[in-house]
Amino acid sequence: FLKFRGARTKMWKSTALLGLLVLSLAHAQDMSDVNVGDNKVGTFVTDTTKVGLLPAIILISETGMINDFVLDQASAMVGAVGARAMVVDMTKLSGSSSTDFNSYSVAEMLTGVTAAYEATKTCAACVGTVDPTKIAIVGYGLGANAVLAAAAGGVAFQAGIAYTPMTAAAKLPSFSGELGPKLLIMPGYDEVAAVAVLEGAMAKTIMYEMFMQWGTKVHFNVVGNANYVADQAGRALAQSASYLTAVFDGSFSTTGTIKVAAPLTPESVTYKDGETDISGYVLKPTGVSRAPAVVVVPAWKGFDQYAIDRMQYLAAQGYVSMSANIYNLELGSAIEPMDQRMGNVSAWREAGNAEKGQAFANRIDAARDYIASQDYVSSVSVIGFCFGGTGVYNTYRFGPMEENEFAVQASFHGNMMKTRDFADGSQVYFKGYLAMYVGTEDAGESGDVMVAHLKDLSDNEGKWEMTRYSGAVHGFTEWGSGGYQAWAEGRSFQSFNALMTAKGGAGASSASSVTASTLVALLAAAFALFMARH
Repeated sequence: FLKFRGARTKMWKSTALLGLLVLSLAHAQDMSDVNVGDNKVGTFVTDTTKVGLLPAIILISETGMINDFVLDQASAMVGAVGARAMVVDMTKLSGSSSTDFNSYSVAEMLTGVTAAYEATKTCAACVGTVDPTKIAIVGYGLGANAVLAAAAGGVAFQAGIAYTPMTAAAKLPSFSGELGPKLLIMPGYDEVAAVAVLEGAMAKTIMYEMFMQWGTKVHFNVVGNANYVADQAGRALAQSASYLTAVFDGSFSTTGTIKVAAPLTPESVTYKDGETDISGYVLKPTGVSRAPAVVVVPAWKGFDQYAIDRMQYLAAQGYVSMSANIYNLELGSAIEPMDQRMGNVSAWREAGNAEKGQAFANRIDAARDYIASQDYVSSVSVIGFCFGGTGVYNTYRFGPMEENEFAVQASFHGNMMKTRDFADGSQVYFKGYLAMYVGTEDAGESGDVMVAHLKDLSDNEGKWEMTRYSGAVHGFTEWGSGGYQAWAEGRSFQSFNALMTAKGGAGASSASSVTASTLVALLAAAFALFMARH
């Protein structure tokens, strides 16, 4: 019943979106029509140099029809993920008499995606080339709502990516229980206030990630659209490539990271914060002469064994790791009395207190400046947990801008406390690039708190991204704690390593031993920089 017709071969499209991939891959792609009777229902995209069964990605455009943008996206993903692709025409598959995709009900979207899923397994070009156990669906705008409808409706695909879905209630399906597909949802920043609507529609048991970037609106990745932003479009495609590769190759972390079995011996150092001597630890990856460094800012117990274990984890990924000993207490010891923890935290962190915020940033900067001065360090980023995550927000807010454009400030479940108010007309400057990894069930990083935090950053031209993990609570990365959530912890570190790769600061071993940061994902990430400069 399904026919394969009208094969036409083309090279990578020479748009700015695919410019770097043209130079890097230059693989011949075959694009062929897939028909039901006399109706063209899809375009099958494949790399003719690859044989055998490969994963497949179904793509649905914002209009539901086949267009140049979604064909470009298919071409990029075929190269970046090592997959086949099927770009479908939902107006021919949904059973609706209307060609206005905007008028489709959730049920009609589900019908169309179900037909597309079956076509991708059974079309003449697909049989013998598509692995029917590894199919993902990617949608844009209303196409993203079709992905959500398929997930809620029980279509048995492995992963879904929903770019800027519409949040109107009539376009969102009802979710219940656990779903089979893993979901990556990318709302635009202008929809940040509606994130609660999306999260409220999703059951806590559903495994999904919510990925947002500064300055994005619906169709932010559509070349030629008024909302197109090149850098964010490249970053989103890199995130998609990393995500899908992890799902398809089995490296998608659901069990979390593990402590290093054979920890390295840290080097004890002394560095200065102004006139104060601070005790610190440095760990260097084995067999690496020069590498990026990551400064670790601990949670409110101080630089305890968990913080040291994270230093060991980072060193195992190929980073130099450095302690930021905020309290300047014995390294490896934990503050247990609650009143002492609260007293130490309040000494360094208070809402609206710029003096404390600056002091906190200075203490972190002291560690960063020390490690940056070492010949074996190529760049420096900062990572913080809980109280330390708030410290990362401080060091990001209190600048000045890093000379190294690749510096990443990463906060894991850090309280979004505002310590610096830019409303007084003071100079606004940020350090590097801010990445936030948070749980959907963490009140200190959700709802109005999150909206106000992101608005403050965006109104002052901060560059940031945020990934939210379904069902995760505060402290989800802390091994052995009551809040630990293995898949959110594992995926957050996969995303951190992929971001470091995208920003040019990957550890010596992270690109190969961690996450889905394969060569092609590196290329997909790298052309964000290419686009930003052209």
